[in-house]
Amino acid sequence: MKKLCLFTLVGSSLVAATPPAPFELSVASIMRGPKLVGYAPGSIRWAGDSKEFWFEWRKPGDTETSTWLAKAATGESRKLSDDERKGAPSPGAEWDNARRRAVFSQAGDVILAVGGEKITSQIGFYRKLWSLGPAGVDVPLTVYHEGVTFDVVLTSTDRAKLL
Repeated sequence: MKKLCLFTLVGSSLVAATPPAPFELSVASIMRGPKLVGYAPGSIRWAGDSKEFWFEWRKPGDTETSTWLAKAATGESRKLSDDERKGAPSPGAEWDNARRRAVFSQAGDVILAVGGEKITSQIGFYRKLWSLGPAGVDVPLTVYHEGVTFDVVLTSTDRAKLL
């Protein structure tokens, strides 16, 4: 019985230790390009605490780029789900000097100030907007759009009237 177990153990080790098939080095194989090795990772962005980072990568055989998350200490990485991807920082984000906060716009404008007061959060925007008065008041905004900063005055409205 001991000999049979030893033979089974050694035999399975030999099967597991079989080297992979050699890489076919030919013009046809090399010309596969990204289909052979995938695309280089890009759009790398770090978390504020530098413990992890995100990147975009299209693996060999994939039809589109995916967002990945990697741990800086171990290099362990995983592909993010569509819902997780929405929570990752945008590749085009602008970071503050401390690299702790990022802002980005996606097909839209960035509101920098309301009534001349700098806006630093979404709730700060709404508090300042509501402090100007009821629907129908003028709302002076400083807006950043496609590289240009400008002032504009809009008239607020009651959103219930738009339904």
